[in-house]
Amino acid sequence: MAPIMHTVDPDGDLVVVLKKPNTKNVIPEVSLRQEVNLGKDDPTFAPDATDVKVPLMSSGLPNKATLAEASNEIRFLVSSRHLTMASHMFKTMLSQRWTQPEAVNAQSDSTDADATTSTVASVKASSLSDGTDSPAPPMASSINASPSSPSPSRIPLTKEVVISEWHAYALLTVFNVIHGKCYSVSRRVSLEFFAQVAAIADYLQCAEALSVITDLWHSCSRKRSDKYGKEAIMWLYISWVFSSATVFIETARLIVQAGEGLDRVITHDLPIFEILG
Repeated sequence: MAPIMHTVDPDGDLVVVLKKPNTKNVIPEVSLRQEVNLGKDDPTFAPDATDVKVPLMSSGLPNKATLAEASNEIRFLVSSRHLTMASHMFKTMLSQRWTQPEAVNAQSDSTDADATTSTVASVKASSLSDGTDSPAPPMASSINASPSSPSPSRIPLTKEVVISEWHAYALLTVFNVIHGKCYSVSRRVSLEFFAQVAAIADYLQCAEALSVITDLWHSCSRKRSDKYGKEAIMWLYISWVFSSATVFIETARLIVQAGEGLDRVITHDLPIFEILG
């Protein structure tokens, strides 16, 4: 099955390849203290069952289950100029010059439990086929060639950036906002989806570029719970990424006063321990 391609910019010069989409879990497990029965001294704990997936959001994958299972790769055609202006990570990555169309891998170990932002970060230059079997010229020739002396034999080149595990629709949303296509972005989102976007923004270092839509999500979100649990921890991370000082202070105070300790929290792929610690 051919990979799905989302065309964010029809004139784009960069393809972002998302491997193993929708495999990051940003919903923490939090054990909450239960009321102690009369005559019992030891407290009991139970998992927080709060639903953080309302409203139901698109997965970004095909609707049919058989297609979804086969979709282990999603592609996004984007503008490198937009991404380098919005994302410090992309600016650093794409400022490198490739001298040949071969993959340059900088792959992290996704099995490391401490690597909460684990991702395959490989970058490669690939040529757009012109229908022939002849190889494309090196990347350097495309970069250094003088515009005043074009070579008719030169084949246009594009780059590919490979990342992994992120939520497909959340990543598409981030790219749409960066490209100024806010009209295609949902106005109301679930807390889980908000956290998925925050994790991507944290990784790509592009939170400021998303403020136009994240401010709206803050104002349109349901009233934040005043009780400690998974919602509080997710809001703490979201407010930290997007520099929402008021929400961060209020949520941090709640967690300090009512929290049961880090041993009662399993964060999964939500990179929150640097804040909680």
